[in-house]
Amino acid sequence: TPFLYAMKAGLFRRAGLNVDFQTLASGSAIAQAVAGGAIQIGISSAIPLILAHVRNVPFQIIAPAGVYLDSSPYGAMVVAKDSAIHSGSDLNGKIIGVAALKDTGGLASLAWIEQNGGNPQTVKEIEVPYSSMVAAVEDGRIDAVSLIQPGLAQALATGKTRVIGKSYTAIGKRFLISAWFAKSDYVAANADAVKRFARVMHDASIYANAHPDQTAALLSDF
Repeated sequence: TPFLYAMKAGLFRRAGLNVDFQTLASGSAIAQAVAGGAIQIGISSAIPLILAHVRNVPFQIIAPAGVYLDSSPYGAMVVAKDSAIHSGSDLNGKIIGVAALKDTGGLASLAWIEQNGGNPQTVKEIEVPYSSMVAAVEDGRIDAVSLIQPGLAQALATGKTRVIGKSYTAIGKRFLISAWFAKSDYVAANADAVKRFARVMHDASIYANAHPDQTAALLSDF
């Protein structure tokens, strides 16, 4: 939402930045595009960035994006309304949907299963495009999925799904869930532009958090 607001309000242009954006399927896909030089700056959940760091991929976080708060959770695990699944143990041997293998949603799901009596070693993960996750639950192709807003609200609005737990809280009650990043050599060569980008995101985030009534529609339309 802050990024969309910054684009609409012309904050990047005012900062002397010519920003164009592309949408990709997941944080993992974005990480690959940044690594390959197809895009200069990307947004990703923390997990692909952590995995890249472990593998010595030269990524550098340049600005925070989303923070998960247990007191105001924007993610949860859902199942079909008539499903017999109510606990982690009920998901033993079942199938969960993820946007990408080893992403934050999948990690949250497995952590919640383990903390609620289940054995994540028995659970199968399959990749499902985010736009198809709700339909996959409703059709029975997957048994559960961790959704974030606005997909979570849209899923519950159908009346065909229900929440079984705050899966993201299984990771932590407060943590950085996503961040803007670039390759270290790009940051070094474009330090001033990167600082201006980070400042725009900082200012846009403050505005978006303080004015959800004015900025929520931007995310909904997107």
